[in-house]
Amino acid sequence: MTNLKLIMSVDKNGIIGYENKLPWKLSDDLKHFKAITEGSPIIMGRNTWNSLPGILPNREHIILSSTLKESNDKYSVFNNFKLLIEYLRENYKVAYVIGGANIANQFIKWKMIDELILTHVNAEVVGDTSLNLNFIESDNWEIYSEKEYKANAKNDHDFKISRYIKRKKRFY
Repeated sequence: MTNLKLIMSVDKNGIIGYENKLPWKLSDDLKHFKAITEGSPIIMGRNTWNSLPGILPNREHIILSSTLKESNDKYSVFNNFKLLIEYLRENYKVAYVIGGANIANQFIKWKMIDELILTHVNAEVVGDTSLNLNFIESDNWEIYSEKEYKANAKNDHDFKISRYIKRKKRFY
C-alpha cells in the first residue's frame, strides 16, 4: 500500500491559489516542500502541472487529467483514478498529492490521504481556488508536528507547517 500525503499551503480561509499561482511568496515553505517531496512522486492535476516553472528535479510528475492524453519521459498522465492508485501501489511506498483543489478533493473524498502536511499562512489573501478544511475535524486528524516561521524578506507572511496523521488507518 502506498502512503499518500497531501502537501499544500492554505490561508486562514482555505485559499490555495490565485490565477493558477501561489498568492504569496514563502521561500522557507518552498524549501520545505522540496526537502519533503524530493525522491518521491508528486501527483497533480493539469492546472497545477501548467503552473509549475518546469520539471521539479528528482520527482516523478504524475498528472491526473481527463484532457491530457499522453505520458512522456518527463511526466506520467493518468485519466483514471483507479489506474493511478494501482500504479502507485506497484511502484511506490510514498507519494505526495500537491494539488490543485479538485485533485486534493478527490483523494479526500475517497479517504485516500494518510497524512497531511499543511502550511497554514497567517493571512487572508485574494484567491480564486480554495480547499475546504472541514474534513480535518470530521476525519479525526491529529497534529503530531508543528514548526512556525516569521515573516521576513523571504516570507511575505508568518506561517506554520503542521503535520497531521489520521487516527484511523485505511484498510485497503
